Amino acid sequence: MNNDLHRLPFLIRLSRETRRVINQNFLGGVCFVIGGLVLSALKYINPIAAAILHVIGSLLVVFNSFRLVRQGEELEPHQQPLLPRLRMPTLPFLMGINTMRALKTNSS
Repeated sequence: MNNDLHRLPFLIRLSRETRRVINQNFLGGVCFVIGGLVLSALKYINPIAAAILHVIGSLLVVFNSFRLVRQGEELEPHQQPLLPRLRMPTLPFLMGINTMRALKTNSS
């Protein structure tokens, strides 16, 4: 995490792709479960085969999600900001007591 706003377009694309994969996983998982239940209820397959289909569906969901790992951004070497950082003026409450005494004696 950093405060580089140049990464924002990549993060928006990644979030949209993540949402797309979530929808695919949900739909695929539900189809496998319902398909296994229907085929098992109609005696086309036995319940053990339906359970195996359920595990295969879960593995497909996991492997489908692995696609998001490949969605890496092209990492560039860290670039220095174009503008130099400005120093904040030192506030009196951040100064030591001796510095404040020195300011008082110099100003009077």
